[in-house]
Amino acid sequence: MEKTASMEVRKRQAGFTLVEILVVVAIIIILATGMVKVAQTVRTRTQEKVTKGTISIMVSALGEYKNFHDRGSGFEFPVGPDVADFIANPPDVGLIDALSEFFDENLAPVSDDGDHDTYVWKDMDLLNADQQDGRRLALASIEFLYCVMEDVPGCKAMLEKLPVDVAVNDDNDSVTIRGQAKPLLEVNDSWGHPLWYQYRGAGNFPVIASAGPDGLFDTADDIVSTEL
Repeated sequence: MEKTASMEVRKRQAGFTLVEILVVVAIIIILATGMVKVAQTVRTRTQEKVTKGTISIMVSALGEYKNFHDRGSGFEFPVGPDVADFIANPPDVGLIDALSEFFDENLAPVSDDGDHDTYVWKDMDLLNADQQDGRRLALASIEFLYCVMEDVPGCKAMLEKLPVDVAVNDDNDSVTIRGQAKPLLEVNDSWGHPLWYQYRGAGNFPVIASAGPDGLFDTADDIVSTEL
């Protein structure tokens, strides 16, 4: 009798009950979920930091542009694609018009191997028409700015400080300027979305904006140069 009771005690001590196993599993799941959330938070903060650095470099490049060209009260920063013209015409038209006006010469049309009409962000089909126009205009504006600033030595030196894989040509488009073909590079944030260049005219410093993690402009997670 005593032997049987002793064996029962040893059996209970040697193993876990089903309840104990379930408790351990639950704790592991909670810890794993917490670690995933922490990792996501760290990653987002890292992406935000890199994007802020990218925007700061672009702002510094604009400062170099001003130093190079400012010769008095008539100075203007580059005026990118006009919103009304951009929305009323195929996206490439607004960009080509802006570049033509800036360089004051005829430019070849965007090459056939890619254009803004076919450029699609990952979730473009989930957006309404205004949001899609905003994204395409952002792409055209930053391509315009990069193309213009490449002509200025100080700007070009700053652009070379951009993180690897930030200045890319995802849509494989190009223009011909002064008889030379140039790829139109866009500058992306850490989420792979083109930054938006905005200039509101004389007396204002241009604004560079990222749509942030959600990829939508004019939302709470935007990263804007004026707020850095």
